[in-house]
Amino acid sequence: MARVDWGNGLNKFTATLRSKAKAIQDASDEVVLDSAEYGANLMRKYIETRGTGYVGPGLRATAEGRIDTGQMYDDVGVGQVRRNPSGVAVNFGWVGNVEDYYRWQEDGFGKVPPMHALLDASIQTRTYFYGRIKELV
Repeated sequence: MARVDWGNGLNKFTATLRSKAKAIQDASDEVVLDSAEYGANLMRKYIETRGTGYVGPGLRATAEGRIDTGQMYDDVGVGQVRRNPSGVAVNFGWVGNVEDYYRWQEDGFGKVPPMHALLDASIQTRTYFYGRIKELV
């Protein structure tokens, strides 16, 4: 009969694993928050640069961008990081104040083409996030 006994070595090994797991958890929080900030910045860029291509009666937006009062641009932000047993999450976009007008700009209306700032930022942010996760792991 043979006996394998880790003794105190098992306790050290377990402590090391817990420490590494905690470090990965902390780093993942940072990656999630950084990714959300990346997405919010992309949205702002798209709002600044994706004009309507149409300037007509009652429409003050320009062909260059969609900033009139600046409210839609200023309302883009990042929410609070939320952690639960299954993971970590944070929202970006119009997190504090969402006006119907923002949705109209996002989806398009009448002769005004869609801006797709939130849609395209979400797609790009997903790619950015997975790249950061690959670096982490």
